[in-house]
Amino acid sequence: RLVMVITLSEFTHFCSYGLNNKICKISKKTLIKYVDTLAKKHLFNYNDFGDTMLKRKITQSLIEWHDNPNRQALLIKGPRGVGKSTSIDRFAKEYYKYVVKIDFEKNPELINVFNENLDVTNLIKKVSLFLQVEKIVSGQTLFFFDEIHLCPNVRVAVKNFVNNQKFDVIMAT
Repeated sequence: RLVMVITLSEFTHFCSYGLNNKICKISKKTLIKYVDTLAKKHLFNYNDFGDTMLKRKITQSLIEWHDNPNRQALLIKGPRGVGKSTSIDRFAKEYYKYVVKIDFEKNPELINVFNENLDVTNLIKKVSLFLQVEKIVSGQTLFFFDEIHLCPNVRVAVKNFVNNQKFDVIMAT
């Protein structure tokens, strides 16, 4: 669910110029649906309107998780196409200096890495080589495992990451 933070002038600007240059009346629900449709088609960037911000409820949950000094690995579950990965990507860019995103749908070859030695050091080396990651720094790096339903062994690996306590981990399915 989206929370809308937008000024009246930005709303008017969007309605005037975003919908075929016609002045119109539009409900917040319709605007959100329209903006999400444009974003999915890569015709609209949420940052195109200056201070306009469409903020998902998940963002606040991610921030609360990040601010918890006793945080564990985080698992985010939900239907396809609702914005889990996009929300996590945006959050990660803002809160972490380094992000290692392991998407098992886009890189199915990585599944084999998690069928072998699940030691954290070993996994970091193999993933770094495969994804050509420049830097992984303890305390500054988030490991984001996406589409984990495709790689059952990643859950065991995440336990090792949690026990290691050097990196934050978010999983999405």
